[in-house]
Amino acid sequence: AGEGYGVFAKTDIAKDTKVFFEEPVCSIQERETRGVVKTCYYCLRAIVRFDEMALPKWLKRFKSAWPKPKKEVTCKCGTVFCSQTCMDAAMDKYHAVQCDNFGEYLQFENKADAFPGERYSGCVLLAGKLACMVYQAYLKNKDITASWLPVRNFQSNKDQLDKQRQAFYNQSLLRLRKALQITDKLMKDDPVIAELFGLPTFLHLFGIGTTNATKIKSSPFTYFIDKLLDTNKITLLSKTEDRAALIKHFDKDKSVEGTGLYHLHAMTNHSCSANAYVVTDDGQHALDHHICIQTLTAVRKGEQICYSYFPNRKLNRLMRQILTKESWGFECQCTSCETELRVIKVATSPLYPDGQWVRRKPLTEQVSDRCWRLFTKAENEQYERGNLKNALKLYKQAAELGHQPSEHRLGVIFLYGKPEDGQPADAEQAKYWITRAACSNDVNSPNSWNCAGEMLEEGIGFPQDKKQALWLFLAAAQQGFASAQYNLAQYYIDMGRFEQAFDWMTMAAQQHLAQAQYAVGVACLEGKGTAKDLALARKWLADADAAGHPNAGRVLNSKKYFPLQV
Repeated sequence: AGEGYGVFAKTDIAKDTKVFFEEPVCSIQERETRGVVKTCYYCLRAIVRFDEMALPKWLKRFKSAWPKPKKEVTCKCGTVFCSQTCMDAAMDKYHAVQCDNFGEYLQFENKADAFPGERYSGCVLLAGKLACMVYQAYLKNKDITASWLPVRNFQSNKDQLDKQRQAFYNQSLLRLRKALQITDKLMKDDPVIAELFGLPTFLHLFGIGTTNATKIKSSPFTYFIDKLLDTNKITLLSKTEDRAALIKHFDKDKSVEGTGLYHLHAMTNHSCSANAYVVTDDGQHALDHHICIQTLTAVRKGEQICYSYFPNRKLNRLMRQILTKESWGFECQCTSCETELRVIKVATSPLYPDGQWVRRKPLTEQVSDRCWRLFTKAENEQYERGNLKNALKLYKQAAELGHQPSEHRLGVIFLYGKPEDGQPADAEQAKYWITRAACSNDVNSPNSWNCAGEMLEEGIGFPQDKKQALWLFLAAAQQGFASAQYNLAQYYIDMGRFEQAFDWMTMAAQQHLAQAQYAVGVACLEGKGTAKDLALARKWLADADAAGHPNAGRVLNSKKYFPLQV
């Protein structure tokens, strides 16, 4: 499908269908859980027997639901496997080259750190195992092309690193060579081995991990509880909350966390408007770290199956673009991203000098660092020393270099003024800097779009234009900016579209915006845009009161709304 890989439906697929299960090509246990629980070195199954669990009597009577233990075996090097099958598979893939000097190999694994500030230690471990796989295959068949087949289809985006990072990861490579007894003479005698254990290859394998790996977890207790719930052996008052509480209490130090590489999973592309998701905790399969792709919606024949690479994180479009570009080397062009971009262009184009939206060139790393230093100094001058005059000079230096937070800060200062510091409001200066900040296409731009919208709505610095203000509120609201979601909801209320108003107001309330929490609470009291719900109203009003909203406490204590006080 065009460039790269993709997974497509050969037939129509119904919603909630498990499309495929897949076992990892290679997996490693995260160092944080090593030594805590006995684990199979190959499949990462947590080897925990029922009698080892300190369970209450009401759970002990369900022993038959506990995962059936396999017959664990120990290799001559001391490595533990959950079964002879796993040991044979490991020996066939990579363990044969590790085994004779496994103590040294453990030294490599124990010292496999990520570069300071990065979280890729698991990918260094994966790079080691992948190198073992390719090396062992080469020793067996002397065909380097065939030896690379298990990892050939994985893409890598870490081939090019700066010299400092290269030097850092070269230390792990040297420890790996020592563990596998790869001597200078061996590399000199065999150019293939020299290339395999050269830094470019190691960084390529490391990049395979950072680009494709997924987090996995093996938890016998989670499997046990879910099986009891699925078979109605036990009933919990609140299935979600009580299940989570049980797992948190009894699963501690009894589960394994790791990182795995999966072929089909890696070939399944990203979309912010995904039609599928990744399942890592599906019953028996999860114990051996099989994962599953399951549909979120019905998928038509020929349609590409996609899941979100960050499903549990609420990110605006700009941040999603940055993450996909930096982590996976592409800019997402899914339906959600393109629709949001069209809204951004319509909303912000009138702010550009010629009325045409353009992508502003990002700052270089060196200029960005300088700007953040100036911004930090300005913040200190303004808030710690109370010297607004010096702060404005510093903000302006950074802003003139194109630093969006400094542009926005200047705009806000001029918009509201600081009379106590001798700075009057200046609508023209506010318009100039807010407009620059709004046209930056920075991750913080939604704040500036909302601010420009409020200025247009009130006719401050701009001719009053409520229609354009609405577009700016919509653009910022879609990117998750709470104040814009609140402002957009107010427009929908004025138009009598209460259900849409409630949806946007709830999004703002979930981000702890006090006036939105109050508005959602009142909507639940009055049944505007949602069904009447006194319990939910009390919850949101209590949140608003705790956040300092001036009217929330009065409504909470009103016998008109809450005749039974609790």
